[in-house]
Amino acid sequence: MLSTILNGLWSRKRRLMGTCVAVVLGVAFLAGTMILGDTTKAGFTDTFTAANDGTDLVVRNATRIGSEEERTRGLIDESMVAHVAAIDGVAAAVPEVRGVAQLIGADGKPVGGNGPPTIATNWIDDPELGWLTLVDGRAPAAGAEGQPV
Repeated sequence: MLSTILNGLWSRKRRLMGTCVAVVLGVAFLAGTMILGDTTKAGFTDTFTAANDGTDLVVRNATRIGSEEERTRGLIDESMVAHVAAIDGVAAAVPEVRGVAQLIGADGKPVGGNGPPTIATNWIDDPELGWLTLVDGRAPAAGAEGQPV
């Protein structure tokens, strides 16, 4: 029986080789896709872990505002910062405001397009709590420099 099977396979060498190549390519593509997916997931996990490193607590409003694509949280009262800072064991409490923004060029048209997210946030002076890094220039020096137009 085994010799009959082997003779049948050997008589159709091209079909056997085609099947073997198809199996190898299929496994290679599946493995590559899984590796790419895991690498991407690990990259996002590492990014969010590094962004929140040293943060033990985030206070935010439970209300969600906006559409499914651009959902944001409601505002909290400014007095909450002082309340949280007064709790025993709290080293620092800093308010943060985030939203969607679009840079407008000198010609009045939006800069960029459908590229990276357009996130706007306030500047946090404390290097332990701020997540932005200046590449060039200086940080905002006065409250009016960070105000929307």
